[in-house]
Amino acid sequence: MSDTSVKNSDNAKPLGYRIAGSVDFILEEGKLRHVLSGKESLLYIPAAQCLEKLLSEHGSVVSYEELIQAGWPERADKISLNTFYQMVSNLRRQIGAVLPEEDIVTTVKRSGLQVTVPVTVIQNTFLKDEGKSLSQPADISHPNIALNPAGEKRSVKLRLISSFLMLTCFAGSILYVYLQSKSPFPRFFDNYTFYQKLSSGCSMYTNNDDAAKISNRFSPTVFDCKGFSVAYISQWPMRTRSSAILCHPTGRSKVYGLECKSYYYASNAQ
Repeated sequence: MSDTSVKNSDNAKPLGYRIAGSVDFILEEGKLRHVLSGKESLLYIPAAQCLEKLLSEHGSVVSYEELIQAGWPERADKISLNTFYQMVSNLRRQIGAVLPEEDIVTTVKRSGLQVTVPVTVIQNTFLKDEGKSLSQPADISHPNIALNPAGEKRSVKLRLISSFLMLTCFAGSILYVYLQSKSPFPRFFDNYTFYQKLSSGCSMYTNNDDAAKISNRFSPTVFDCKGFSVAYISQWPMRTRSSAILCHPTGRSKVYGLECKSYYYASNAQ
């Protein structure tokens, strides 16, 4: 890589250009590749064609009109300077992605653009001397799409793990409810049965053995449910006192998830 001129000894179109001894511009693929790191940057077609024009005229100032013609050969007359300047900005950004330490494309005021860094034509003989191939795979940094196979695999794995954890939690919840419904242990209010609907708005449940005695103590028109929706009434044998547990169901059933308060009564007086 001793010749820094872009002059081609034969008329064959070069495979590409080596810029500043560090980055290869591959014409057929329209991409820049760093020689050492292998990092790549894929250019848009107009930007690639303008860069090819600048490299082929290395050391010379290429006018804006010539670059517009090179970048948009079929509709150069319809391309505005704003579009051209935007292309140049994107081109510089893509070059900087692989070679940030070099200012490859410089602006010559009121004239055009110029490449002044060393440039070497890449031919088949050049590649043989280097022992390299322009078709070697590498990561591509696209102007709009960043391809990262390792990141994609990691993202898929995280999504699978997340889905598995969600399914496990869901299955665990179903199993818990099922086991609770099949539990052999008695629940606190299982021996209470519905007795009557009270005028204060709640439903009265009583202990099966005490239903007859409680019916004489708690009148459906007098007993106050205190805003609760369920009343569990108990009577102690051989005593005059009764108890009322007033509850709001807050869970799946009348047994679990209850918000309750207890009251004690002697006759009908609290």
